[in-house]
Amino acid sequence: MHPFPPTVVRATLATVALALLAAAGCTDDSAVSVVTDSRPTDTGAPPTSEGACGLITTAELTAIVGKPLADGESGTEGAADTCRWEATEPSANPDIDEPFFVLLAILPLTATDQATLEELAADTEHNLVLEGLGDSALVQCAFSSTDGCPWRDKVFVTKGDQYLMVDVGNFSTPDDFDDGEIEQIVIAVAETAAPAF
Repeated sequence: MHPFPPTVVRATLATVALALLAAAGCTDDSAVSVVTDSRPTDTGAPPTSEGACGLITTAELTAIVGKPLADGESGTEGAADTCRWEATEPSANPDIDEPFFVLLAILPLTATDQATLEELAADTEHNLVLEGLGDSALVQCAFSSTDGCPWRDKVFVTKGDQYLMVDVGNFSTPDDFDDGEIEQIVIAVAETAAPAF
């Protein structure tokens, strides 16, 4: 299971800003820092008529995850255009009420966000740069250590003045998922959704 409490993961959108765990240079006993900055409230038209929910179908996601998912629910949190698909099975973690989920969010790309993503991309010990996806893309390490990264659970894809975030409900990961499966899932979701972004 993910080492951070759900409130840290939810901070990504709840603060109406990009919340990147500063994995670059992070060690087991270092504090987690969160990068935030203000966003404009008018981001213009979404890249598809259905916004984040139009980037991938429920059938495509279900095939990628290997678990049944309910149809995505669209939303907005500040400047973020979001879509969230939840598993129809309950959480495998008895301490977590919410089921496993996949979340897509489209946000405006500020200079601060760009600088942070570039810093994360430079930390190749913990984060993974993806080639050929958008203007730039990376898989972020959720929890880094001196031995590398045991868990990568977010993908960020930049395109023009926006970026796409792919996130999963890693606290409620199904018990039968293999090590590294979450990383494979977020990459596959990003590769499927990003061309429509």
